[in-house]
Amino acid sequence: MVALPDPLAVAPPHGTTLADDLRNPTLVSFLDMARWVAAAVVFVSHLRGPLFLGYGDIAAEVGPGIKIWYFVTGLHAEAVIVFFVLSGFLVGGVALGRVRTGRFDAPDYAAARIARLFVPFLPAVALTLLLDSIGAHALSASGFWDHSHPMLAEKIATAPFETLLDLRTVLGNVAMLQTIVVEPIGSNQPLWTISLEFWFYAVFGVLALGLATSAAPRWALVAVSAVMAVVLGTVFLVYFALWAIGALLALVGRPRRIPWLAAFLLFLGIVAAARLFQSVTDAGEGLRTAKNIVVALSFALLLACTRGRQLWLIERFGPLNRWLADFSYSLYLVHYPVMLFVLAILSEVFGLTAIRNGYHPNDPQGLVVYAGVLVAVYAVAWGFAQMTERRTAPVRAALRKRLRFGKGHRGAVTGSEP
Repeated sequence: MVALPDPLAVAPPHGTTLADDLRNPTLVSFLDMARWVAAAVVFVSHLRGPLFLGYGDIAAEVGPGIKIWYFVTGLHAEAVIVFFVLSGFLVGGVALGRVRTGRFDAPDYAAARIARLFVPFLPAVALTLLLDSIGAHALSASGFWDHSHPMLAEKIATAPFETLLDLRTVLGNVAMLQTIVVEPIGSNQPLWTISLEFWFYAVFGVLALGLATSAAPRWALVAVSAVMAVVLGTVFLVYFALWAIGALLALVGRPRRIPWLAAFLLFLGIVAAARLFQSVTDAGEGLRTAKNIVVALSFALLLACTRGRQLWLIERFGPLNRWLADFSYSLYLVHYPVMLFVLAILSEVFGLTAIRNGYHPNDPQGLVVYAGVLVAVYAVAWGFAQMTERRTAPVRAALRKRLRFGKGHRGAVTGSEP
């Protein structure tokens, strides 16, 4: 087999550790790009759901452009896998690197993870409760919150969103128990991944502390992390395995003999195959899990091949990738309740009643609504990020102080956040 050339590459930078690589502009830009693209795929996929007829109803009537659009907007499950691998790489991989060098700091780790997740998450829960409550009472004719809307009834398998606004569900979400004990709050079903992320961090943090601690309590902490993982259930364990694939990249060297372009094309090919054969892989949990693992491994290979490389085209879009990535978490947190609320207002207040039944993808009005809501939700997500994500640093600093067990104490092992 002839190796593919690497036309974007120039001389690799110095340094071989993960910390060195995370200062490489190519890898930083690529990570930013992966974050915002994955969030965008999830959003545009979810926005298509309540607005347009399902593919089975239009496949014989549309051209290749619409078919490609439906294909891409069906990749939300693969986008979530990319999120998990990225998180494992950036959180677990960095923590593993610090454990290996004796620099793991438990208070810093806990403060960083809690602040990063909760500062935008709690306002997102409150915003969901507000918008869904208003929508379910004042905009109920749209059918979004009682699932009488035919597109939602066809594509969403959860209980009606208006039934998921009770106190138990709200408190369960605040405690990061959605997916595990309660349903995600209201219409914000994408929050199912956020509780898993929280518990990934918790289980891995206990494990990392055990690995970084002296021999006496080490195995006790490792055992505690294992018990936590088992108690959290099978769903957690399956997705934790995908997250761990990203974390273990910290222990893997740079695959110099694999061209970056080959790894990129392999990842795209596997993602395309996962979409094409979705009906097969979704036939059983075992097949779906195997598919998810293959997608995760292919993206992990691409990440590994990006380490230590300098790819001018990716670096050139670094500022744009950084800007879009800076509010990608906020976009993920708020896009679903905001988009439903905007669609309901367009339907019930502005008289676009065709939204109640779903558009054909060739309908010009439907496409204009799709584009307009997309822009509106992105604007809301950006504003939401300015009020939440941008305030993470002071919260993190305050948490660090509170988590210290005495003046100057730095946890089991010293270190600093990236």
